[in-house]
This record gives sequence, structure tokens and C-alpha cells, in this order.
Amino acid sequence: AMAANPAALGFLGAAEFNLGALAGFTEGTFSKAPNPDGPLDDSLRAIPEAALGIPLGSIADRFPVAIGLSFVPDSLMYADWKFVDPLGGLGGTVSYGLQSHHSEIVVIRSALGVGVSLTPKVSVGASVGLLYNHNHLRTPYTFQNMDVNPGANGAKTLLDLKTSGYGWDVQAGMLFRATTNLQFGLSYRCESTVSTDGDANGDPYAQFGVPPGPLAFHYDANVKNIFPQQVSLGTSWKFHRQWRAAVQVDWINWSDAFKTLPVTLRNGNNPTVNSVVGANFQDRIPLNWENQFVYRGGLEFDVT
Repeated sequence: AMAANPAALGFLGAAEFNLGALAGFTEGTFSKAPNPDGPLDDSLRAIPEAALGIPLGSIADRFPVAIGLSFVPDSLMYADWKFVDPLGGLGGTVSYGLQSHHSEIVVIRSALGVGVSLTPKVSVGASVGLLYNHNHLRTPYTFQNMDVNPGANGAKTLLDLKTSGYGWDVQAGMLFRATTNLQFGLSYRCESTVSTDGDANGDPYAQFGVPPGPLAFHYDANVKNIFPQQVSLGTSWKFHRQWRAAVQVDWINWSDAFKTLPVTLRNGNNPTVNSVVGANFQDRIPLNWENQFVYRGGLEFDVT
């Protein structure tokens, strides 16, 4: 109910507490000279999730109401690659050698929801979520769209960027129980914006042909993430007293959310680096993600 469709709270007959975990692993390779096969770390990653639902009684003795509280991972984009940094940078000959490229965008949603059963067959609900967003990027980074000194676009530096912050969103849904064992659901999640703050450390030694250390820098960093609106439609069928099957399709509007990623750096502490790129500037990273359809299928078995 709290993760997918708060309308399910309206059909909650008794208080429930659920504790679980979300886990997964990825597989991939990166190919670009001089790398024939840059591997992606496929280690299993997991994070806990929990939800509490409590019926409150009925409105006007006709409409059962329940509330929910939850802690649910909403986005877990995490990757560790190992490969030799391809030639690039200003002049096209800059490489930082073998590197561990780490990228991470994590969103945890803590939400308060309410569901109301309008009839024995129809329920509606909504939830408001507090979003915690953590970003981490450690990689040879190329400046691409600087607002202060466009002449430095193309310069490459080692970068370790960490930011975190909070935002909010709203989810609403409806459930229709055609029969006791067959139901259909529709839910919508609005777009949300999270402004995060943290630190950016780096060293552009290879770009300038100097030893590591003298050009090491620190900036105060801000990253603004826009997370997409989403529509989900699904159905579940309890075809046996212990078995339930479900299917669902999600439409995720990435194209209006991940167009560009603005990264603002302020208060640079290295005078030499500041003389080239500035003590305060913004770089806009082009993303140009496409919209996504996700198709899901599930099977549930009641052991007892």
C-alpha cells in the first residue's frame, strides 16, 4: 500500500506491520579504447524497508479509513566500474589511468498515507513523502557547459562529489475490487525536485601535466535532482486460496526530469584552479534520458 498504491489502506481490516528488504545486483561491461572489457561490480546490494498500517474506524459509519507510515527505498542507482580512463580532456591526450568509477543516486521515501473505502469495491488514497536524496560521484570528470569560463569546457579532473538533501512528493491511487479475488489498481506519483548540498574534492594534475597534490581543490557543492512523475496500472487475481498472481506496468517520465544535471561549485580553495575555472561556477551535465516503461509480474503464496 505505502510503496505502490495508498488506496490499498482503505481495505485494511486490521493493524499490520511489515518489515522487509529490497535487494538486487547488476551486470554490465564498458567498452572504449583502451578498454576491451571494463567490468561492473555485480555485488549484491540490499536496504531494509518497513511499513505500518492502522485502521481508524469509519467516517459517518460508512467509509472505513486507515493511515499508514512507511520507510521505503524509492531509487537505488548504484554502480562501481573499473577501467582505464580513456584519452580526453583539453588537447585530447589526458588520462588518469586505471580508476574506480563510482556513481550513486539513492532516494529514501518516508511517507504518511491515508486510504478511504468508498464502497466495498472501491477505495481511494494518498500519501505525502519526505525524500532523502544522497548523491556520490567519484570519477575522472570532464567539464561540459560551464557558465563562467566556457573556454575551460573539455578540461578533465579527478573528482569526488558527495551531496545530500531533502524534498517531498505526493502519491495518489484508486483500487477497484471487481470480485473478492480480482482487483485493479491505478496510481500516480508527482514530479519532485531535491536540492542537495555537500563537498567536491579533486585534482586536475594530469590535465596540467604536474605531479598529484599542488592543484588539489575543494568546493562547496550543490546538485539539483528532478525525479520523474510516474503512472502505474496493475491487476491481481487470487486464483487459488493460497495463490495470487499480479501484473503491472509503469510509465516513468524521465525525459522531462533527467534532461540536464546542474552542478554548482562555490568557494574554491585553490588559487591556481580558481584562475582557470573560477572560484564559483555552474556546470550543466547533459543527460537526455528517455521515458521508460517497466513491466512487472509477481506470484504470491500463503504458506499457512
